[in-house]
Amino acid sequence: MKEFLRLDNKLIINLKIIPISPLLISDGREMENLKEGERNNVYFLKDHNKEIYIPGSTLKGLFRQKFYEIFNDENKIADIFGQQEKDNIKGSKSKIFLEDAHLTDKTANDIIKTRSITPLDHFTNAPTAPLKFEYTTYPFNTQIIDYNATLEELQTIYFILRDSINGEIRIGNSKTRGFGQIKFEIEDLIVEKYHGKNLFIDEKFFFRNEDLSQKLGNNYLKETLFLKPEFKEIDIENPNEFIKTLFSEVK
Repeated sequence: MKEFLRLDNKLIINLKIIPISPLLISDGREMENLKEGERNNVYFLKDHNKEIYIPGSTLKGLFRQKFYEIFNDENKIADIFGQQEKDNIKGSKSKIFLEDAHLTDKTANDIIKTRSITPLDHFTNAPTAPLKFEYTTYPFNTQIIDYNATLEELQTIYFILRDSINGEIRIGNSKTRGFGQIKFEIEDLIVEKYHGKNLFIDEKFFFRNEDLSQKLGNNYLKETLFLKPEFKEIDIENPNEFIKTLFSEVK
């Protein structure tokens, strides 16, 4: 993997996660009873302040799997998302990070709700003991950071956002019981472009934030470019000019 010690750019996407169906909550104590591969698929409460959040590892696992479905190349996925050390083989660092997702509104009184479900015994088809779930339907905010982002990576992120709009993204436990369907919306798409580097897409879709940019004399050491508001919405039926350009510039 090429390390990103020398930055050409930094892509930052602020996302809103909108639950289309309830998101299951666990208090964290259940984690001890789960198998290793299941632990990243749980929403739980932070011990110190009981704040609900979606772990960044859950979101990163989702994005990694979706990238793999598109590229079907383990080496390429390892270059993007990193690889753990295994059998004395040195691991590699991730270039894409997803932050823990936190509630957009922490003041509402009905953030946590309950639901009881009475499942059927698979053999006798008779009702078993009712199960009580805690869940939330409130939106969350998270952030994607991609160091030295490429056109291909941004295209793939947009494919994932499209899939969420089409109802194809579920996270967490109890998906078969109707939990975990989410939709992503872009709140901000920001590119930090460094001195002397070209952007991988036409800059006409962006405006420069002078307060967040850095200059030395007349030259920009870092330009902080925000996607213009009119290009944030993802309309699958009628894609905007930014999306059309994004997928026409295939290299």
